[in-house]
Parts: sequence; C-alpha cells; structure tokens
Amino acid sequence: MTPFQEKRKYARLDIRSKINFSIQETPDKETPKERFRGIGKNIGAEGLLFSCDKKLGEGTLLDLEILFPEKTDTIFISGEVRWCKENTSSDKNTYDIGVKFSSINKNHVLLLIKYVCGNLSVDEISSLD
Repeated sequence: MTPFQEKRKYARLDIRSKINFSIQETPDKETPKERFRGIGKNIGAEGLLFSCDKKLGEGTLLDLEILFPEKTDTIFISGEVRWCKENTSSDKNTYDIGVKFSSINKNHVLLLIKYVCGNLSVDEISSLD
C-alpha cells in the first residue's frame, strides 16, 4: 500500500462556516439561479471543502458565498468542483465537495488572507516551511 501523498501546496484551516452557493449558468438561461446551502469544513489559499445535500459533478462551476463564524464580512468566490464524494459518516444523504477557487473579488482577498492567517496555529505555520 502506497502512503498518502499530500497534493496541496498550502495549509488548510478547519472551518465550520455557512456556505451559500449557486451553479453558474450559461448566458442563455432566463431563469434565476437556484441557491443551495452547505457547511464549510476547511479552507486554504486555493480551495475549499464543504458538505451539502446536493451531488455535484466534477467540473461544475460555482458562485460561493462564505459566511465566516463571528464575522460580519462575507466573501464571494467562484470555483470549480474538483471532486464530489458521498459522506458515509452521516445517516443523511450528504456529499463532501472539493472546490478549487477560480476567481475572487479583489476586495475580499485581504479578508480571506487575514481570516486564514489569523486562525493558523504556531504548529501549522511552522509546518509550511
């Protein structure tokens, strides 16, 4: 058995934040976007892991709204679903969704960096060396 090889370039921070998201639609769609909800599990500089009750296909483009706990600021990010896996640790039909960020509002970059860096422990920071 091959040992697990971490593919991420950046540290991840465990979060328990509300995630609102919608699937990006093609310009010819006339109907409003349907909104869904999820719960964030972890976040990093390039991506996010969250769980929800909607199964999403790999490559699905999302508009995400991340509401950090105890913060009034909301961060808006677009991303692409990299993987979707059924969560077998729950008796409900939920899925863990891995998203790679594709774009972020320039005004929200600093908020994201401050939140992630401000919540890293000394051990997590030293492991980045």
